[in-house]
Amino acid sequence: MSNFIRTIILSLALFVVFLVLTFPFSRLAPKARRLIENKLSTMFGIDANCSLDSFELQLPFGVQWAKLICVDDIAGQRILDLGESSLSLLPKRQMLKASVGKGVLTFKANAGFSSPPSHIEADFMDVPLDKLMPLIMSAANHANAQIPKYLKAEGKIEGKIDLPLKDLQKEKGKIAVQFLDLKLPQQSSLDLIGVKDLNFTKAVIKVDLSGGRLKFQDVNFSSQQLSGKVEGEMELSEDLKKSVGNVSLKWKVEKSDAVLSSLFGPVIANTCPNPDNEGFCTKKIQRFTDLNFF
Repeated sequence: MSNFIRTIILSLALFVVFLVLTFPFSRLAPKARRLIENKLSTMFGIDANCSLDSFELQLPFGVQWAKLICVDDIAGQRILDLGESSLSLLPKRQMLKASVGKGVLTFKANAGFSSPPSHIEADFMDVPLDKLMPLIMSAANHANAQIPKYLKAEGKIEGKIDLPLKDLQKEKGKIAVQFLDLKLPQQSSLDLIGVKDLNFTKAVIKVDLSGGRLKFQDVNFSSQQLSGKVEGEMELSEDLKKSVGNVSLKWKVEKSDAVLSSLFGPVIANTCPNPDNEGFCTKKIQRFTDLNFF
């Protein structure tokens, strides 16, 4: 009897393996594409058309594809542009590993079947910034309409993001990324302030979260024409609107004929509250709501 049961179990196991290996996963590509389009719409307010090539199973619990491209219907620009990628989907453990240009992006989360993730991680290895900017700016604009939706940037991003999404007073986290050869080429947003090209000599974001305290260790974007810094720390609450702290936003504009003759350049150049000893204008932030993001 035991041999008979083992034979049945082995036969069922082989049958399941056969079904998995022969299942036409490529036929699921249209459904996966529509799911991605719906997520872009609900999360970022983007109406996009996506194409998904060579969508198939990746053993044991994932899928993979050769190329994913999503184009914004309104702007006609690519929002997502991923090369060979794999996506593992397990309860409390999801991981996306994607080639972006000549770089690699790895994203991890811990969502449950019916619960959102409580922790996210992202690793960037020589990821071209121009491939990420459309999605980043669309997300920022979706959160705050005052932020321009379209901003071009060149260079590469390296580093790591490791952040909790809840239990902010207990969990630890960090952001440690740098932008190599960062450049903002000439575009309409810069023309408004009389700047053609911005080449940054330093572009780094280092933020630490520990014991509910968010500390801006080194947030610095320096160029000859326009520079900005963030200094200080915030005591985080689960409701971010109630978080309090002492943060300084600093910026410095190099006055020039082009800046002073532009539409908004004179306002930025001649309005400088609380300049420090390095000539940086300073605005104090005590709550996140002071940034008008909420």
